Amino acid sequence: MKLSIPLLVLLLIIPFSSCKKEQNLLNETEIKESVNRAFLGLVEATRSLDFDRYRSYFDEEKFSGLSADGTIIRSFSEFEELYKPGFEMIEEFESLVFDSIHITVIDEHTVILVNEYHDQVRLKSGEVMDGKGGGTQVWSDLTGSWKLVSVSSSSN
Repeated sequence: MKLSIPLLVLLLIIPFSSCKKEQNLLNETEIKESVNRAFLGLVEATRSLDFDRYRSYFDEEKFSGLSADGTIIRSFSEFEELYKPGFEMIEEFESLVFDSIHITVIDEHTVILVNEYHDQVRLKSGEVMDGKGGGTQVWSDLTGSWKLVSVSSSSN
């Protein structure tokens, strides 16, 4: 039996195409796991109130975001001005729980992580506050490690 050139090319392409899809799924799984590890590091830095470690998860040059009140944050320094005083008011996190986390891989360098959380903090004043809300984070790996380039948050 003699195969035509187009059929032969098709038969050769199908297995490679199938391998590439499997490789993409493997890469996507690895990317999600890597971003999740970075996110967990960010969460631990938050729980421990270590702002220097917390800020290490941000791309300070490319960062922009949206605060819970709908205000645009144009730079990391603006973000720091808004959020660092909150860190300084907290004595400790009684709890910080992420009820739901969803990670979407855009490409090998860009990921969106969406989360829902609830927390309880004890302020240095002694007051205990409960909070809940959600956030969207854009993570980028252009420098060899996953960094936040954008965050948006909401709270109830």
